[in-house]
Formats: sequence, structure tokens, C-alpha cells
Amino acid sequence: MTTITIRGTTLSLIQGDITKQQTEAIVNAANSSLMGGGGVDGAIHRAGGPAILQECKEIVSQQGRLPTGEAVITTGGNLRAKFVIHTVGPIWRGGTRGEPELLRNCYLNSLKLAKEKGIRTISFPSISTGAYGYPIDKAARVAIKAIVDFLETNEGIDEVALVLFDGNTYKAYQEVLDTEATMKDPRVHILEVLEILEREYPEVRIILNWRTPLELLIATILAAQCTDERVNEVTKDLFKKYQSAEDFAAADIRTLEEEIRPTGFYRNKAKSIISCCLALVEKHRGEVPNSLDDLVSLPGVGRKTANIVLGNAYGQEAIAVDTHVGRVTTRMGLATSKDPDKIEEELCEVIPQNKWTRSTHLFGFHGRKICHAKKPLCSSCVVRDFCQTGAFLLIGYKDCHEERVCSSTVD
Repeated sequence: MTTITIRGTTLSLIQGDITKQQTEAIVNAANSSLMGGGGVDGAIHRAGGPAILQECKEIVSQQGRLPTGEAVITTGGNLRAKFVIHTVGPIWRGGTRGEPELLRNCYLNSLKLAKEKGIRTISFPSISTGAYGYPIDKAARVAIKAIVDFLETNEGIDEVALVLFDGNTYKAYQEVLDTEATMKDPRVHILEVLEILEREYPEVRIILNWRTPLELLIATILAAQCTDERVNEVTKDLFKKYQSAEDFAAADIRTLEEEIRPTGFYRNKAKSIISCCLALVEKHRGEVPNSLDDLVSLPGVGRKTANIVLGNAYGQEAIAVDTHVGRVTTRMGLATSKDPDKIEEELCEVIPQNKWTRSTHLFGFHGRKICHAKKPLCSSCVVRDFCQTGAFLLIGYKDCHEERVCSSTVD
């Protein structure tokens, strides 16, 4: 038996017969009719007796066939387990029809149901790897990652077991669990993570070109949903023409729109720039303030923009969460939210304050070079040993963290 502990919950692998497990609930790899079948499904119905089938018939009569990835619960009949949670795994069709997400949902929805019912010990079979043809190595990665993700964010379950019928299946799951067990927690080893990134990118700095706090403020506003490189092309001439907050405040909005058109959303950006600079002239004598509260009070300026200005123009430690920083840190498990402001709060709790600005540059550059949104280069990632997602991204399913990553640099 192989075991790891996740936030006080034991996750173990057992080679054996799931119908004989002494646990509060076992999970049945059912078919959508819930009427029993072959493999684990048939074994559970045979061992549990007619009471389970009768309850399944009542569930189907009330709500219809069980959709793939969903879960329902019955009593355990004659089994040692008090309950059976029935879930329908996907049929493997090459991995292009949402099979990994559906399989992941089998585990997550079963665990959610167990938690709702106050069940503290639960055993799973290897779902979909029998007649449904799901490759065992891929199924093992999906299963263990789903269980670990759930246990990382939920309490109330004491023990989860994966009960695997044969040696080959056990070996495949053991390899994945060993990877999970040896992975370093980036929150605990954050200084090591930053040191590795520092060695990899010693020359990294903010990509936007600027000479004054005002230029950095304007460039950052323009960088919303635009590449820094394109912003640099625009500001090369823009900053020659407009050299003060007074210049921008007095700008003709139609002319400014055309000058910044290549950055996209040029009408809103021109309005924000002029309004922001009017506020600088009226309230701050044309100077860019060096406090977070004053900066975020300016039109068009949110926390990300403010922190970029504070960290780079004024040398104050600040974490600015753009789409790259958000993507990298949530994939690694340093943050869990998809809201940039909340990601910033989480990172500030984990990263030492004297590393805030530098970590922004390092994570941001790593996101641009390696940790791409659609096809991250995990095999080339120097911090993959610390990443809760990277070790599992090459198994043919969409990263579960992807939907949680902040999707825009807009303040």
C-alpha cells in the first residue's frame, strides 16, 4: 500500500477488491442506466444485493439516466460499506471529446457528495479504464490530480483510497502518486523558486520603455490588452510630443485616439489618459503620486497599474498581477483565485516583501517565455518540480486551473 497525506487527509493506493473494503462509502463506476453491468459495476451490484438496484431504479425514475461525470448515492446493501456513490465515467474516444474533464468530474462530484453527506472515508476504483477503454496512465493522472485538488481546498474527509484490482493498474497509479509525493510545495520553497528563476532570467526587467513615472503610468494604461512591444512602438513618438501631465490633459481626444490606435481600445484609453492627467494637474500639481491610495483614485488606474508604477518608478515593493503573473502563480499553486486583486493578496502572504517587485518581473517573463496560456512548455520549465499543474499538463486534458487564471491585464 502506498500512502501520502494531504492537509491531514490520507490518500492511499490499495490492490484488492473494492467490494470488500471496510469504508463508509465506495464509488461505483456505473453506466448511465444505473442498472448494473460488467466489471466493478456488476461486482458491486452482486455483492450489495437487490437493495442497491431498487434504489437505483427509484433514482432513474425520478431524474432519468445519470449523465457522465455526475454522481448519486444509495445505501450499501449487503456491502461492508454503508453507502455506494454511483458515477458514470466517460468512454475513451481519443481524448478530444472532453473525456479528461468528464473523468475529473467523476472524482470531484463523488467527493463533493461524500462531503455533503458527512462521509469521512471513501474508496474509488479506477474509473473508465475497463470496458470504456480509458488509458490507465492517463486515467491515473486525472484521478489523482482531481482528488489532490479537492483535498487541498476541502476539509471533512479523513481517508480516500484508490482500490485497484490488478498489478498493472496499481503500478500506473503508484507512479503518479510518487510524483505527487515528491513535488515540492512552492509556498514552502518560494525562495528557492525565485532563486531558480533569477538564475534563469538574471537580466529580466519591465519590458515597457519609460523615463519618468508619468511615462510609465501612461505606458501601463496603454498596455491593457496589448503587448508591451507594441506599446513601446507607440510611445516612442507619443512621449516626444506629450512630455507632461499638462500636455496630455490638453490633448485633443480625436488626435490622441489616432496616435494610440495600434494599442487597441484606443477610445477608452484616450479618455482614461486625458482624465487621469487632468486629475494629476488638478490634485497633484502634475506629478504622479507615490502612494497606492492616490494612484488608484486616478481615472483608469487600478491596483495592477498602480503597483507597476510604485514598484518600478518609485522603488517600493509591490506585486502587479497581469495575465502572465496570474497564470504562472495559479498554475503553480501559489494562488487559487481568478481575481487579480485577490491573487495579489495571496502572493503577498507567500512571497517575502523584499521580493515583491522582482517576483513580478520573474513570473511575468516566465509566463511569456515558457508558461504559455495554451501550450506551456513544461518540459523546458526550470521550476516544474514546484508546480502543481506542470507535471500533469502533458496527459491530454485542459489544465483545471486554466479557467481560474485572470484573463486580462485591464484594470
